[in-house]
Amino acid sequence: MTVLEKYNIVFKNAIINTPTGQKYSKEADDKNASIPLFNYFLYFFADKDDVEDIIEDINFIITDGYYDDGYCRDIFMDNMRVMYTDTTAKFENKDGVLIKEIPLTDFKEILLLWKVFIQTPPLNNAPLSEEFPFSS
Repeated sequence: MTVLEKYNIVFKNAIINTPTGQKYSKEADDKNASIPLFNYFLYFFADKDDVEDIIEDINFIITDGYYDDGYCRDIFMDNMRVMYTDTTAKFENKDGVLIKEIPLTDFKEILLLWKVFIQTPPLNNAPLSEEFPFSS
C-alpha cells in the first residue's frame, strides 16, 4: 500500500472552461478520507519552494532525532495548524483540537509526491486558479 492509498489521497488536475478562458487547478482529493485535511493543507502549499521548506524542516527533525522549536517552524494556516513532535506531525484545528497525527516519514513522503505533482502538466507549477480552487 502506498502512502497516498494509506491516507486515501488522490492528486487531481482540473481544467475548467470559463467565459474568460481556461482555469487550472491541482488538488489533493481526500474527500473519502475519514478526516479530509490534505486537500486544504496541500492546496495552501501549492508552490514547490514552500513544499521544499517544509521538507527541510522534517529532514532536520528526522536527522537530529528530535524537534528543535528554535529551528523548525510549526505551520499556521487560516483553519488549521501543523505542530511537530520528535516523530510525528500533528494536524490541529484553529482551536488546538487534534484532528490527526501522522508519522513524519509519511508526511514527508506525501509532500515529496505533491511537489512532483504540482510541477507536472498541465500547470507546470503555474499559480492555481483563485476562482475555482477545488474544482474536479
